[in-house]
Amino acid sequence: MVSSILTPGTIFLMILGAINLAYPEVDLWVALLINIVPVAIMVLLCFKAKPDTQVQIMTGRQSVNKNVVVPNAGYKSVIK
Repeated sequence: MVSSILTPGTIFLMILGAINLAYPEVDLWVALLINIVPVAIMVLLCFKAKPDTQVQIMTGRQSVNKNVVVPNAGYKSVIK
């Protein structure tokens, strides 16, 4: 029971830290809002949408994240 509450919070904070690392010019509060919007949308989808719709939307979101985060992470590590 405790891990079902701690794990999503840990992942949320890890993504927040990744946004802060990849884009240091973004304020932490802005990064928090950037992170909470997709989480809130997914929570609403879980309650309202069919499972097939949920999977399609999350698959699309993951592909966008990979295309944005991975190239930027490599670019930042080469510069330093």
